[in-house]
Amino acid sequence: MLSGTKPVAAPGGTTRVKLGGLRAGQQVTAELDGAAVSGIPAAAADGTTTFDVTIPAGTQEGFLRLAISGDGVAPIALSISVLSGESAGIATTEPIVWFGGFDGADDWTAGGDWAISTRDDVVDAYGTDRRQAFTRATGRLAVAESSTGAFDGELTSERIPVSAGDELEVRVDSHLRVRGAAQSATLTARFDSGESAVLFEHAAGDQESAQLRLPLSVPSGARSVTLEFGFTTPDAAGSWMVDNVLLVRPLAPLAEDATADALVDIFSDIQGSNARLSEQVLPGFRGMAEKANVIVANGDLVSAGSTANYAAYKAAFTAGGGDSYPTSISTIGNHEYYGNDGSEVFRNRFLDQAGMRTVGGQGGLWGEVLVDGRLPLLWVGSEAYDYAKQTGSGPFVDYSDEQFGWLRERLAYWKGQNQPVLLFTHHPLADSVSGTYITFNRNDYGADAERFTRLMSENPNVIMVTSHTHWSPQLNDWSVEHRIDPADAQGLTMVNTGAVTTQYGPSGDWGEAGIGGADPIGVRAALYDDRVRMTVYSFGAAGPTEIKHIDVPVPASDVEPPHELHAAATARCIGGKAYVYASVENRGDAPADVTIESALGTKAFAGVAPGRSVSTSFNSRQKAIPAGELDVSGERDGDTERTTTGYDALTCG
Repeated sequence: MLSGTKPVAAPGGTTRVKLGGLRAGQQVTAELDGAAVSGIPAAAADGTTTFDVTIPAGTQEGFLRLAISGDGVAPIALSISVLSGESAGIATTEPIVWFGGFDGADDWTAGGDWAISTRDDVVDAYGTDRRQAFTRATGRLAVAESSTGAFDGELTSERIPVSAGDELEVRVDSHLRVRGAAQSATLTARFDSGESAVLFEHAAGDQESAQLRLPLSVPSGARSVTLEFGFTTPDAAGSWMVDNVLLVRPLAPLAEDATADALVDIFSDIQGSNARLSEQVLPGFRGMAEKANVIVANGDLVSAGSTANYAAYKAAFTAGGGDSYPTSISTIGNHEYYGNDGSEVFRNRFLDQAGMRTVGGQGGLWGEVLVDGRLPLLWVGSEAYDYAKQTGSGPFVDYSDEQFGWLRERLAYWKGQNQPVLLFTHHPLADSVSGTYITFNRNDYGADAERFTRLMSENPNVIMVTSHTHWSPQLNDWSVEHRIDPADAQGLTMVNTGAVTTQYGPSGDWGEAGIGGADPIGVRAALYDDRVRMTVYSFGAAGPTEIKHIDVPVPASDVEPPHELHAAATARCIGGKAYVYASVENRGDAPADVTIESALGTKAFAGVAPGRSVSTSFNSRQKAIPAGELDVSGERDGDTERTTTGYDALTCG
């Protein structure tokens, strides 16, 4: 097999198979669940053949068996994972009002030298110099790049419908690097009522892979707002990349006396730093006012998988008060497989020494518990790692179809129950949380990467708790909203647990370096009515100190749905007369009857299909028109959605 050994495809889609080691002209045959696969060419002169396998439309998610054979060919059998990979957005307690990514719809106007590009293309054009560290970016992004000279330009969004009195929040994934001459970077909200507000103004220093969270109060009389990014420098200087711009109705501040409905304490990556665990981390957790009933050690309990190392770890866990938790869960990392005893011995030793065989209902390497009767907690773990061959390099993850199928079914169940899920896995995804752009952290999942990421894209209710990197939670991308499909408004929330042992941070473009004197790290997950709060702590001699927290909204069924009509308008001069051009896109999942009303007339369009747009124009028959608005409505299945879009004043001739 020259192609992946764990192929994945969507119903109605295809997966490509490539075989090698054949004789020129040799013919292979294949069957997909007993049905012959057609169109397989004979082997080429180099002994390879490549063919596509089509998954029948309507196939349910699961596995299909592909059997390959032929005269003189050793039979091969493998499973194709069938996954839709589609992220059906979910309603949450933090509704999304508007999403302005840079993939798909043309939501932005780039002025000056602002460009729409990709992170890889920016690096190819201008070099690394930390540009590659913008791990929050997915797909296309916007960039102001001034490394070669002066820059002055604005990046402006479309008009976004809002309501007077709204208290909203603008969120922006931002990567700002300061170089050379002085530079100005701002984000301004401009309302159709004439008011404006500077939401962000860069002060000093670099701001790598951050998410800006900026409050936005809508003034009286305003019905729409545009967001304007400005970047100016008189000479060669730095750069600003932005992506994934959101307008949300944020969660209210958590009440100071709020009591959690479920609590989980979390640590990872001890690797022999047992005194830090027993004397700082565990006593720090147990000294908190609210006591958790569940604790998770998220991998790398030991530096290598020997019995002596486990004995030292268990002694530290007991000495620190770990046995006082009613439920203790351990996941397997990569260091549990380090040594010369082989995968099977190391896997069984972990299950026995960590006491996991009876936890979670699946034999311990993967499983599920319901924390305090309220919060689903799932974990997964690699089933093999060949240390003798790989000597500490990736990939580290190997999931059987049994484990992967179980995970798919349990995630589907909890998504159907409209519940948030904590999913523990030692290894993060590439280009996600801190440090996952460096080579060592980019290939953890190997043959499982495509099917695992597709599964994650289907489940935005998941909070994925990862470890492995040891990178400091002081960094901006300790937690991220990771968009596997860059067109998705909702991302998968990922949180990293840092380490009990040495912490790391960036060194140059592609390296990492230890951070001297850093205290050990732990994380607490707390479920409340409207959120899951993930809080990261450092555990010093004086006890735990909160570093930061992230509030993740929970699924909800009674929140305001997002706008499904996307309207835009512009004024243009044609033949010396002012015209207003309008377009409306139906982003819903059902046909809509669309009506566009203006001071210049009304236009109606019946049955606009999902994903399709309609356009029209209004002739003012005048040389000049004042700024104005269009009222747009769409009726579908008896429900009516209303929105507005504005256009600027125009004088022709």
